[in-house]
Amino acid sequence: MVNALRHPENLHFKYVWKNNRSIQTYQKYFFLAKEEQEKLLCYLEALPLQLEITVNRRKFILVHAAPQELFETENMKCYKLKEFMVWHRLSAFSEMPPRKNVIFGHTPAWRFHKTKHIFHGKKMIGIDCGCGFPDRGGQLGCIRLEDMTEYYSDDGVFSKEEAAEWRINGGPTMNETKNLDKQ
Repeated sequence: MVNALRHPENLHFKYVWKNNRSIQTYQKYFFLAKEEQEKLLCYLEALPLQLEITVNRRKFILVHAAPQELFETENMKCYKLKEFMVWHRLSAFSEMPPRKNVIFGHTPAWRFHKTKHIFHGKKMIGIDCGCGFPDRGGQLGCIRLEDMTEYYSDDGVFSKEEAAEWRINGGPTMNETKNLDKQ
């Protein structure tokens, strides 16, 4: 978005933003006064590309797509670092930084385990449950790091124990859901 708005002559930036469902944001952006537009762009440009936090003595890296630490190991010379962190798709075999757990989005979890629930891999948690793809049954998912409770827009709430049991038993298919809204 920032690239497309800062460089309106660049067709590649426009194309990428348009293909990522920009229409509503684009329309609302242009209803803002010029100073509000600039304030918004400055705010977005100042945001960090990743955060490192500690919850219950456990270290996490929060990132949209891929942590900075993997830039060299994934051998991504075709990317600039910022592009890598925003656009790269991790695999279940990506080697995560030592002593940290990476929580990432951008790659829908069904690429890892064929379902629409949070993916738990080795030192990595994929929280993109495909809400950008409602036609494929995607939903919004999030995880509370204090106790690892998982929340889903369609399937309700899974405690840490229920989520672990769900993973062990293979979980539901894309067409099956567990409605726990009444918990």
